[in-house]
Amino acid sequence: VSREAFPEPGDSRYVVVELIPIRKLLRCIPLIEIKAEPSFSHIELVRQPRLSVMPISSELWRWIMDRETV
Repeated sequence: VSREAFPEPGDSRYVVVELIPIRKLLRCIPLIEIKAEPSFSHIELVRQPRLSVMPISSELWRWIMDRETV
């Protein structure tokens, strides 16, 4: 996180954080691919329609990184 949370421009009901990536993934993992994995059906990323930043488990992070090169 490169900047503390601040109100989203145009819609102050939400907040925005700015991130600096460590590195670019070799392949984007589409949300539909994550939603298709039954073991992640309980996470906020799958359940909430408008969510851009959230903590994830080590299990989900490993799953994403394993599919990065597929």
